[in-house]
Amino acid sequence: MISIQNIQVGYRKNVVLKNVSIDFKPNEFTFLLGPNGAGKSTLLKSINGILKTDSGDIFINEKSIKEYEEKELAKHVAFIPQEFHLQFDFNVYEFILMARYPWLNYWGHYQEKDHQITEKYIERLGLNEFKNRLFNQLSGGEKQRVLIARALVQDTAYILLDESLSFLDINHQIEILSLLREINLTENKAMIMISHYLNLAAEFADRIVFIKDGEIHASGSVAEVYSEETLSNIFDYKVSMIKNPYTNVSNIVYNPNNTTLS
Repeated sequence: MISIQNIQVGYRKNVVLKNVSIDFKPNEFTFLLGPNGAGKSTLLKSINGILKTDSGDIFINEKSIKEYEEKELAKHVAFIPQEFHLQFDFNVYEFILMARYPWLNYWGHYQEKDHQITEKYIERLGLNEFKNRLFNQLSGGEKQRVLIARALVQDTAYILLDESLSFLDINHQIEILSLLREINLTENKAMIMISHYLNLAAEFADRIVFIKDGEIHASGSVAEVYSEETLSNIFDYKVSMIKNPYTNVSNIVYNPNNTTLS
């Protein structure tokens, strides 16, 4: 389990996360939702050790991340950033294979298992036609699929995704979410995803966590936290709720003439 205990995180003198405490359970598919600048990305980067906490602590399997070496932490948590730039280009196969670095043997050599797991997720993400192309030559959507494959190849219990649906068309968003959900259920990998697609989150989440102004405002199942009052307060915009006729899950609808809560 990932246990976050009273963390405060900031950039210089700007405090972003304010005494945040929350647990992320194994095998759970969690969506982090909230307005821009709420602290969602900061939270993921803190879990991954990219950002250090000013106070409080984060525990993974009851061990403080301050006690993890980088390579050891990478065996537990994979992180998919919002954007990724390679200074030196690699083809897709090589780039995905590199995610096996935490598991390299004493001599730093790739083993047959490393290639097998790389081929497995290249196939599952539909990347066979791209595997010999250079990463920097791919479209934004293609790059996101490669980054997701890379995180899966890293073979961790937790996968952190920072707006990994942003460059995908709706059909590919649903395709990727369905695949991630299947992997979540069949391979016991917990997913923690930041998204601005509120209705997609409602359809795929085990749990929704709302963050605003650096604080947790609500956490629970869709049935528990998806309400007109909560969503309107979180986003400062009046929304209404309907039931998706295909799934009977609460979805939101917007009145384009409304610009405020009033």
